[in-house]
Amino acid sequence: MKKWSNRANDKKGSKRRGGELRKRDVALAIVQGLALTAMISYLFYQSFLAFLALTPLVYITVRRVMRTKRENAQFRLSVQFCDGLQALSAAVRAGYSIENAFSEALSDLRVLYGRQEFIIREFDYICHGVQMNQTLEELLYSCAGRTGLADIQKFAEVFDTAKRTGGDLDGVIEAMEEHVRRRLELQREVMQIIGARKFEQKIMNVVPCCILLYVNVASPEFLAPLYGNAAGVIIMSGCLILYGLGFWLGERTMEMKL
Repeated sequence: MKKWSNRANDKKGSKRRGGELRKRDVALAIVQGLALTAMISYLFYQSFLAFLALTPLVYITVRRVMRTKRENAQFRLSVQFCDGLQALSAAVRAGYSIENAFSEALSDLRVLYGRQEFIIREFDYICHGVQMNQTLEELLYSCAGRTGLADIQKFAEVFDTAKRTGGDLDGVIEAMEEHVRRRLELQREVMQIIGARKFEQKIMNVVPCCILLYVNVASPEFLAPLYGNAAGVIIMSGCLILYGLGFWLGERTMEMKL
């Protein structure tokens, strides 16, 4: 019971440490969502009522922006964790015990990343936990729960099994580091391949709105019959649905899961 209580408290503490950053990110995402909603309501309807009706777009935008930030943060944390495993393996090969190896790896990571990165706080937490006579297995599981990183969860499980069965901890660390490094290399290669396609997709997403904006500014009388009447609302709503469907299909096509 005490073990699970400690993990719950660790998660709460992690949320408090990152609370300010998340609030700022959410605020920026809300501003983006409001701007997008205002632009769409003006271009397709030129109506404040449409703005109110389209406010769910703010929620959708916030979710999308936060998901992107979360995925980027997870990838960055995976890279840092891979460097941590490499430093940990080097310390174990140098003759340090596994507990002291974490302290040595923390020193190497501070040289690489300074003191503000999340992986530094996690390794520092593990080192403090070891000093408080907590087991490494419990600390690694706690770290996996706070970060939500599958690589750390897998490492915690393999490390736990190896330690209970008297396995080769150095070999386990090296194998995990190799696994994570290869996956990250593959992910980088895929990102480079589809990077240009994603840029083209972003341009295609913006083009319809740019055309509507240009016509509204250059020849407002050309689109005037589509605003302020039921027929125009139906036509523009159909266009907006098709536009949204195309945007969604483009996003799904460019999704990458490794």
